[in-house]
Amino acid sequence: MHTKLQGKVLGELFSLIPGESQLWVSTHSIGMLQEAEEIEHEHPGTVVFLDFGNRDFDEDQLITPSKISRAVLNKFYELAFGDFAKLMLPKTIVFCEGSQNGKTRKDFDKAIYDTIFGDTHPDAFFISAGSCNDIEDIEERHGEIINTLLSHSRIIKVIDRDDRTDYEISELNRKGIKVLKERNLESYLLDDSVIKKLCELNNKPEQFENCIKAKKMAMANSVSRKHAPDDYKSAKGDIYNALKTNLGLTKCGNNADTFIRDTLAPIITEDMEIYKRLESEIFSET
Repeated sequence: MHTKLQGKVLGELFSLIPGESQLWVSTHSIGMLQEAEEIEHEHPGTVVFLDFGNRDFDEDQLITPSKISRAVLNKFYELAFGDFAKLMLPKTIVFCEGSQNGKTRKDFDKAIYDTIFGDTHPDAFFISAGSCNDIEDIEERHGEIINTLLSHSRIIKVIDRDDRTDYEISELNRKGIKVLKERNLESYLLDDSVIKKLCELNNKPEQFENCIKAKKMAMANSVSRKHAPDDYKSAKGDIYNALKTNLGLTKCGNNADTFIRDTLAPIITEDMEIYKRLESEIFSET
């Protein structure tokens, strides 16, 4: 019987029993649980739960009826869903930097991670969780969701290195937050090996040296603008223009971000060293 119909059965049984009677139900039906919650809402004080979990019935047990509450419902929902909760949720959830709002860089990091690891880590689900500070404080803001809905999933939190010291990184690691070894995600996407593969895929391997020279010039120009020498995010525009010109690229992305997301990310494959580095920094157990 469909769970909604099971709930209707409970509602009918409740309406049929005499006023001073008790109706005892043993069930894992989510429909009945929801109907019981609705009955308690309409007729306060009429529904109680008996929790038989975590008890040793080789000994006498005193079970006290519990008034309906969110904690009680969560436990019964867990029983009702059982192993289905594990099936419905991804095995691994990665909270990464980025916003789910806006237009220019909406879900930027998430989209790149999805592209790179979509085939090799199909059980991983990436979520844009805001800034690095948002990720650091995610338990304080969403701890209940993580502890209940995501209790069967492995939770990974990853942020860019930026200018963090080794001590700062060790403190973040202690809190369960992974920190990329490079300054930002662009550092991986604009690696020499990725540019070399881009040249090869466009049948212009001879342009590799020119592309690398242009990349170094773009980084030097970035430094002259008072940016850090490893800040690829600052130099990405010049690198994009140089690669586009040297390789004669078209339909490769209308700006540096879409170029990185739609053209460079798809060519990073598991046989590449840059892939292995990024994979280890995100998914390794240590």
